[in-house]
Amino acid sequence: MKAVFKRYPDFWLALASFVIYYCSLPPIGWKYAIFFAPALWTYLIVGVTREEAPPSESSKPRGFKRVLTFPLRFWTRGEYRRYWLAAFCFWLTTLVWVSYPHPATILGWLALSGYLAIYFPLYLFESRVLTRVLRLPLWLAAPLAWTSCEALRNVVMGGFSFAGLSHALYRSGYSIQLAELLGEYGVGAWIALVGTLYGLGLQRFGLGTPSVKRNGSRYISIAFLVLLANLIYGYSRILSLDELEAEMRARNARPLRVALLQDSTTYHFPLSREKNMEVSDRYLALATEASRLTPRPDVIIWPEGTYYHGRYGVLWDLEKDCAPLFDYFRAQNEGEPYRDVATLQEKFPEYFNAPDPDRARDLLNRYRVAMRDQRRSLASMSARWGASILLGASGGVGDPAGQPTFYNSALFVPYFGSEEEVAALPSGRLARAPINEPIETPPQSFRRYDKIDLVMFGEYVPFLRYFPKSWGITTVCAELELGRGAGPVVFDVFARDGSARYRLAPHICFESSIPHFITNQVATLRELGADPDALVCVSNDGWFRNGVETDLHLATQVYRAVENRRSMLAATHGGFSAWIDATGRIRESGTRANDEVVFAEVYCVKTRPQGLLRVKRGEGFQTICLFDIIRRVGYGVFVVALVAALVARLVRRIRTKRATTVNSKE
Repeated sequence: MKAVFKRYPDFWLALASFVIYYCSLPPIGWKYAIFFAPALWTYLIVGVTREEAPPSESSKPRGFKRVLTFPLRFWTRGEYRRYWLAAFCFWLTTLVWVSYPHPATILGWLALSGYLAIYFPLYLFESRVLTRVLRLPLWLAAPLAWTSCEALRNVVMGGFSFAGLSHALYRSGYSIQLAELLGEYGVGAWIALVGTLYGLGLQRFGLGTPSVKRNGSRYISIAFLVLLANLIYGYSRILSLDELEAEMRARNARPLRVALLQDSTTYHFPLSREKNMEVSDRYLALATEASRLTPRPDVIIWPEGTYYHGRYGVLWDLEKDCAPLFDYFRAQNEGEPYRDVATLQEKFPEYFNAPDPDRARDLLNRYRVAMRDQRRSLASMSARWGASILLGASGGVGDPAGQPTFYNSALFVPYFGSEEEVAALPSGRLARAPINEPIETPPQSFRRYDKIDLVMFGEYVPFLRYFPKSWGITTVCAELELGRGAGPVVFDVFARDGSARYRLAPHICFESSIPHFITNQVATLRELGADPDALVCVSNDGWFRNGVETDLHLATQVYRAVENRRSMLAATHGGFSAWIDATGRIRESGTRANDEVVFAEVYCVKTRPQGLLRVKRGEGFQTICLFDIIRRVGYGVFVVALVAALVARLVRRIRTKRATTVNSKE
């Protein structure tokens, strides 16, 4: 084992850098130590450390000792294998919470850690190609390579952005304002730039590299100036947004009053109906507590999947307006002829071509009855609490053939008025399915947002439709694969006195971790004239034992607030329910592993992010997002580095072959 320590100093240097990386993230939180991780990586990029000569035959392990040390010897045999092993150790430690929900998820923990570990040797490979083949300076190549790897990591296999370099600084308000311009990618690249400059300075001073000892003060000075410039920019942006909030307070603008519910019950697979009912009862009690607050909240927000009441436990909707079908059913029951059956058959081919129309008709009638009962129950609940409600629930959408599709949904219940006013509402109003279109029509209606970006294996299994049903393959979180939502939606919350209206743009759980996903949703709503006043994230982190995952998830929500310059309202089960303002500061938050109501009076400060540019195109204008361009540049850097490496390898082979030919002739 001593030989391993002596022969592979690059592995131990990489491992030391990841120890620093881990300590900078929650729960330890030595956030400013993050700059030293990319500083150490510069030594690996330039290849300062060298392997010693291989051991002699007599020093090689033999017998049982050889068997025991085989895995270590295998993974330390190649340079990039050693770097992967160091990164694998980091991800195993950082993502241990993935193994909590079920013993089977231990395999997912190992597989995910192994997959994410690939990006570190890829980062070193890209940096070396950019510096050695394309002759870019290291201080430029390293941030480009890191941005490339983060861009790939956030899109390949559904994307995974937890525990990025930038997440170490999510509670450092001034440092993260750069995300408004360049997104989370830009903050990560800035950390890589400063760290690389520090590393180059240390190398020039001869720390670990006496053979290249020079004056490194230039690199240290530039790193300090880059650090200072970002802090000054962050200070100015926070000051500007605070002035906007002060102006709103000065003119007595009415804040949005929000009650965010938080419960700490831990989940384990498989989930039982009794457990779901227990959790839902706890949230009913918390919502009742929230309704008694003074001032009374305008909206009470439940976390993802925590509403589990009603006749079926699922909020049923009909995919299309099936009112003509129900008129047709009524005419059949009463023996009356239906006037335009041909038009009906053209509009609803799913029903008329169904293998068993009687069963489809029965299911449609059940959906309709369930819808009416649920809508009236929810409207009465809203009246009882005196506030609009945003529920995290399972949505079931039945098509005209009676075939259901299930969604992970956020359901908005508007405040219809007092209980007497709700009792007087016509059944037709309550039977209407929640609208999942971006803009509300008509006003004061039930609305629904269906999750779009699903979690692989948790909510969908790739190519599941091609597997035989007899195999019984299901997702981790559901008995069958969930459907994907149609697009972004806004929920309109009205003050009880009608003095103000607020537009909330919801998303669900893991979606908050994908930078370009939320930005594109907000851009779509803005183009439709439904620019949201605040973002809402409903999530369920109850599987992860109130551990470090909740901090990492909160970090992603902080960056989404800064990138879009909108307040983020997060209602999280088993995590932190919080109000994050447009500067990324956590203004109100629940405490870890506690059951409570987080009340916030939100001044919806919103401004156009400086990273959004309007460019004239043809007769109109097009919005260009700078950090979306950076993401695409990251993909380009990967392609360029790969092509350059292949060309360099080909050129090297040709030269070697020519030299061999010349020597043989001589």
